[in-house]
Formats: sequence, C-alpha cells, structure tokens
Amino acid sequence: MNKTRILQEALMSELIPVPRKVKTPENVDHNRHCKCYRNHGHSTEECVALKDQIEELIQARQLKHFVGMDEGMAG
Repeated sequence: MNKTRILQEALMSELIPVPRKVKTPENVDHNRHCKCYRNHGHSTEECVALKDQIEELIQARQLKHFVGMDEGMAG
C-alpha cells in the first residue's frame, strides 16, 4: 500500500484535512521528506501519524478501493 498515493487520494477526496506543516527537528536526515507534514526526518511511507489516519479511514470504509488491493492482508 503506497501511503503517498493514499494521502493524495484522501486529500483530493477531502476525506482528511490538509495536515498542518510541522517544523523539521534539528539534526535529522534531510534526505527523507514527509509529504504529509512537509518536513524532513522521515519519509511519507514511514509516517506513523499518516499510517494511523489511513487505518482510521479504512475502518470507516472510506478507502474501500485501496483495501481491495491488499485484501489478503486487511482481512
């Protein structure tokens, strides 16, 4: 499941509000960027907060077409 793609879909469908930008902490890896919070230190795919939001949307059956991709895992 590609979190970047799901984030884009959820934002375009207005399933989630645009997350507020979070300041990048000092001394982090600036090669890793989170598109959700528009900061550095972790990638979008590693974003725990986004993972939790996606899980909530799946539980609320708002992302049915994405669940079908991983039906064996989500089951």
